[in-house]
Amino acid sequence: MTRTPDRTPARPPVLTVLVASVREGRFGPAVGAWFAEQARTHGGFDV
Repeated sequence: MTRTPDRTPARPPVLTVLVASVREGRFGPAVGAWFAEQARTHGGFDV
């Protein structure tokens, strides 16, 4: 029986959070910041 090698990456995948808006007072930056913090806390991504 042949064993499949472990394919765990040496580094976590890079996650880029992109928020785009040209109008003042938009809610997107707050959501983007929250999402990025959740991803950092998760620990499975390089944010």
